[in-house]
Amino acid sequence: MIAIIPARGGSKGILKKNIVDIAGKPLVWYAIQNAINCDVITEVFVSTDSPEIAEASKNAGAQVPYMRPKDLATDTSPNTACCLHLVDWLMHERHSQISDFVLLQPTSPLISSQTITKAIKLFYDEKPEAVLSVSEHAYPIESIYERDSCGYLSNVLANRYEQNVSISQRQSYPKRYKITGGFSVLRVDKLRRNLRYCHLNREVLGFPISQYESIDIDEDFDLYLARLIIENHRAVSLGG
Repeated sequence: MIAIIPARGGSKGILKKNIVDIAGKPLVWYAIQNAINCDVITEVFVSTDSPEIAEASKNAGAQVPYMRPKDLATDTSPNTACCLHLVDWLMHERHSQISDFVLLQPTSPLISSQTITKAIKLFYDEKPEAVLSVSEHAYPIESIYERDSCGYLSNVLANRYEQNVSISQRQSYPKRYKITGGFSVLRVDKLRRNLRYCHLNREVLGFPISQYESIDIDEDFDLYLARLIIENHRAVSLGG
C-alpha cells in the first residue's frame, strides 16, 4: 500500500506549519518517517504546492512527483481531492492500478509506525470501506453547550436537536469517539463517487488511538505540546 501525505503551503494559524521546526526536524519529516518505517507501506508520497515543503519532504525520503495544482490547495479543498489527483497521476504514469492507500496528516507527528501497520492490516483483514483513526471523546456530548449573543447557555442536543438530555457523571455515559484525522485508509473507487464518503458511512471502521497519538497541531499550544513530548522522548532515548 502507498502512503500519501497532503501538506500544502498555506497555513493560517502557524506560519509554514508543515515545515515548522520540532526537535531539529521539519514537522512533515515525522509523518514521512512513520510511513517509511511501516512494514506494509511500499512508497511514500507528499502532495504539496510549496517548493519548500517539497524540498523538505524529499530530504526526509518521500517522493514528490509534481507540484499540486493551485485549485487543489485552497482552504476549502478536501485533502482527499489532492490524494485522488495523485493516485490518478500515478496510475497514468505507471500504467497500473491503485485500489487503496493510506492518507497521513503531517500535523499528527506522534502516530507510530506500529499503529499505522495495525490499522492497515485491519483494513486488509476485515475489508471495510475505510479505516479512520479515532480517539475517545473527553467529554460526553450531552454536556456540550452554546452561548448566545448575551452569553446565556443552551444545551446543544436539547435545543438544537430536540433531544431529551439527562446530565449525570461522566463515567455513566457510554464511550464516544471522535475522528482525529491522523490517518485514513481509503478505497479509491469510493472516493471517485464521494470525496467525503467515509464520514456518514456505517461500513467504516474506527481504529482507536491514544490521546498521546491523537495530538493534532493546529494552534500554538498544540505545537508547544508536541515539541515538549518529542524533545523529552529524544532526551530519554539519548539518556539525557
